[in-house]
Amino acid sequence: MNNTHLRFAGLPMDIGRIILEEAVSDATPMSWKWALLSKRVRTWLEPVLYRHVLLDDQASFAAFHASIMAHPAKSPNFFAMHVKTLAIPRGWAYPPSQVLEVLEACSGVHTLLLRLLPLTAECAAVFDVTALSLAPRRLSIFIPTFGGFSHSIFRNLTHLELLFGHPGVMEWDWADLKGMESLTHLCVRGPENFFCSLEESGAFLEGILPLVPISVGVIVLWVRVTSLRGAEKLGGMDPRVVVLETSGKEKYVDCEEAVVSPHVIFRNHMDLRNDWMYVACREEDYWSQAERKVQKRRHR
Repeated sequence: MNNTHLRFAGLPMDIGRIILEEAVSDATPMSWKWALLSKRVRTWLEPVLYRHVLLDDQASFAAFHASIMAHPAKSPNFFAMHVKTLAIPRGWAYPPSQVLEVLEACSGVHTLLLRLLPLTAECAAVFDVTALSLAPRRLSIFIPTFGGFSHSIFRNLTHLELLFGHPGVMEWDWADLKGMESLTHLCVRGPENFFCSLEESGAFLEGILPLVPISVGVIVLWVRVTSLRGAEKLGGMDPRVVVLETSGKEKYVDCEEAVVSPHVIFRNHMDLRNDWMYVACREEDYWSQAERKVQKRRHR
């Protein structure tokens, strides 16, 4: 081998470990093959590979659930220690008991996206108890996964995304929102008959605004509409408000760019998923985009 090239095997162990950890940090399918090189390499890399977990289909969920239920080669608290991002965007499609077991195993998550439709009373009670061990900083859930902001899962949040996820659910107890002093970013999507209308969504948000803590610097209103006429009026309700249009059809939205630009950000389905998952070299997430909109308006 040319002397100008270093053989990997000849590198100091700590340098080799750093190189491998960086190589798998994007967690692509190829990344997992590196962990098969040896037991030592697997020990190095699995904490990195499991740092950001996306369970977006039956196969990935089943495989991950099997891993947490039987992992003799890992420490008992491996997943609690190393899983920092957990996204289960189709949680309603999996057995509730298994979803609960995944949450219990990953009690150290920093970021949690969980899509569950209303549970049975018995399952909901167990779920509430299981969630007591969770203290994420970022949370995205369907309403009414929990009964209100008094649940301890909300106590340390900085970023909160609340989506009405079931047509039959129209109400949520917002009373304790005002006491969430650590919250800095809030996103809400109204019930199904609201979020497809900018006017109805605005009226829905207006009822919540008095309860939003002063610590919140950005309030994002999630809509899916064909016209954004009147978007500037929402910013007039509160200077922190930014509209998030999610149809993914920016060019079809019936509004002038000069009106839309200061008040609206556009994201499609994949953008929104990536905003809650670690994606290597990603562009700004919608939170950062909303921050820039708010700051730019303040300096006009």
